[in-house]
Amino acid sequence: MDKKSKIIGLLMLMLPFCFMGQADAARYSGGSCAARNCGCITFSPKIGVAPGQYACTTDRYVDYCNTAVFVDDGCAVPDGATQTELDTLSHKFSFPKFDDKFEYPWQVGFEIEYNPTECVGMYIDFSYTQARGKSHRYDLSDTIAFATTCDEDDISELAGIREFEFRDEFREEYDDLKEFQIYLGARYYTERCCCASFFFGSKIGVKWRNSLDYRLKIRETTDGERGDLIDHGEYEYFENHLVFSGGFHLGLDYEVSPCCSIVFQLEAVASGCYKTHDRNTTRSFVSENLETEDGDTVTYITSRKITGGNAGTILNFPITIGTQISF
Repeated sequence: MDKKSKIIGLLMLMLPFCFMGQADAARYSGGSCAARNCGCITFSPKIGVAPGQYACTTDRYVDYCNTAVFVDDGCAVPDGATQTELDTLSHKFSFPKFDDKFEYPWQVGFEIEYNPTECVGMYIDFSYTQARGKSHRYDLSDTIAFATTCDEDDISELAGIREFEFRDEFREEYDDLKEFQIYLGARYYTERCCCASFFFGSKIGVKWRNSLDYRLKIRETTDGERGDLIDHGEYEYFENHLVFSGGFHLGLDYEVSPCCSIVFQLEAVASGCYKTHDRNTTRSFVSENLETEDGDTVTYITSRKITGGNAGTILNFPITIGTQISF
């Protein structure tokens, strides 16, 4: 069953609540000007989507560190000696956007509200949000210069430069995002007009995020030779953590019977950043065997290291529809 079918199904399950108290509906003449009944308690199941974005991000880096290993090189150095004074390349790229990593989040939940006056509601909100993980791709390319001979007396003296171009295709396949929220809030209702009452308010609470991993795959293309997509395993994107969250909302309450309303609501919610470890993501290696001018072999090893990158405050904009049943 796809996401659209699930949402439609849940909406159909909520519709019967709108006709509770139908025996009183025959006597219902369009409602009064009062937005709520004093002392009223309502139960409100809801469903919708919760698009997200990052308020600010930090850059990520991929560092390429090159090392030469001399094997049967004809030089006055032992086999297996290394030379690390080669090029170190660093590439900066932007942290992926929320939409790059996750599909549109969907949200389900319910509210329990108490109305101390005709225009004021105080409520507790329980919600669950989930977004399917996506595969994010980015490419990096550069040219590396390698020396192919060495001085017999000093390994640091290299000559005979050879260059080759490389391009790396990175793919990060993210797990599903899962979040649980609980809020305390209050809202103000305007007087009803033609059964409709507008409202606005705010809420504050906490959000629990389940840990999330991603799988890293890299495809190497060297001197035009395209390699296979290599799986480098899973890495932790963030661990289980609890953050503060809060926001504002506005909406429309349309009364369909004395004890039931249909509610449409728009929100803007800010939450704390992801809890991550050191953003050293991976180190992988590719080796290139080159012949010296004397026909001997020197192996050059390139290691990659992905570091940095994080999201700051995370913004969500839930759009929900539900029913409000009075007791």
